[in-house]
Amino acid sequence: MPRIVRLAAVAVVLAVLGGVAAAAPKRKVKIESDPPGATVYVGDKAKGARGTTPVQLDLPVGEVTLILELDGYVTATESVTVEKAKGRRPTPQRVAIPLDKAVGVVRLRGMPEGATVTVDGNEVSFLDNRVELEPGAHELVVTAADKRRFDQWIEVSIGEDTVVKVNFEEPVVVVKPAKPHPHKRGGRPWYGTVAAGYEIGWRKFRYDSPQTTNLRPFDARGVGLLALSAELHPWRASPSAHGLWPLSIVVGYGLGLPVVATSPTGDTADTYWRTTEAGLRWRWNVTHTAALDFEAGWARLLYAFRGADGGLVDEIPDVDYETVRAALRAMIHAGPARVWVGVENRIVISGGVVQDRFTGAKAQGLGARLGGELPVAKGKVVLRLDGTFERYGWTFQSKAGDTFNAAGATDLVWGLTGSIGVAY
Repeated sequence: MPRIVRLAAVAVVLAVLGGVAAAAPKRKVKIESDPPGATVYVGDKAKGARGTTPVQLDLPVGEVTLILELDGYVTATESVTVEKAKGRRPTPQRVAIPLDKAVGVVRLRGMPEGATVTVDGNEVSFLDNRVELEPGAHELVVTAADKRRFDQWIEVSIGEDTVVKVNFEEPVVVVKPAKPHPHKRGGRPWYGTVAAGYEIGWRKFRYDSPQTTNLRPFDARGVGLLALSAELHPWRASPSAHGLWPLSIVVGYGLGLPVVATSPTGDTADTYWRTTEAGLRWRWNVTHTAALDFEAGWARLLYAFRGADGGLVDEIPDVDYETVRAALRAMIHAGPARVWVGVENRIVISGGVVQDRFTGAKAQGLGARLGGELPVAKGKVVLRLDGTFERYGWTFQSKAGDTFNAAGATDLVWGLTGSIGVAY
């Protein structure tokens, strides 16, 4: 029996030693990138990310494939030899990988002597008549020494050379495909984005100096609305319409979910919330990372109620704002993301039932918005979050004996919308 025990112990020791001998030796490797913040994959992306640079990993000795990805930069794939550690306290092996910025190249042909070049209003150098630009639409202006001017909108894509023939009589742009690139967009601009989302909305309506008891205030909290929106550039399909590239058609529609309004006394009314808008947007690229959007159009906000005549529905603020809107929005690029803040003026054409209740009524609207979006899937999908605020100020004219009598009112409507869009 003791002999059997000894043999089993020897077998266990041999198995452990054999497992240790079979295990591949490893070494600590410090992986850095310029710029830092790149996601690191080892061998195969399917195995998942191992961290972001700078990062220290235990890697097997021998040949190892490192894959580094960072938004706005070309994916780097490097084969690295991990050397066997020496000494009792070996230092980590250092691997530094530079990342190339994801840009497109514009090559200028027929440049006159002494000319200057500006892109989106900023003067740029053009060594060897070559300019590197971030992907997207840009305004290229070449000014000759004799003040002749060449002005052309161009679309730059990663992995493509855009050849621009500078002809002060008739500007021509030729897109020359380069080698395939994983972020390439196929050599054409985006024609538009269509998005669907969900809004959570609030409303607060208050009368100023009400003189009759039938003027109820109104509050709505966390009401849901299904939202659809689109921004379209149909003229980008025509090579001769480069001057219209900054212009887009914007449309939107929202359908509120069914909600029942209830008074403290138990009276009820069905709520109908709808939004509609249509207009035009012109984008001016102030710099490579900042732009201003000028917008104008028509908008409608319906917040109506239905119920038994003579009940709650006759006392709560039923509105149907039809407005002409003019807006200004400032946008900046923060890496791949875009963030914006905007203000708008709304000229109220009609206000609905509330307007009809008074001898005279006038309203004026103001608005603000704050939001951002993140393109993913090579720009084909857009994730968006947008907060909006609208204020309508009312001034009423009433006389003695009127059924409804107040000096004015304030109507506040605000919401937060999360949406996902598809670009084409």
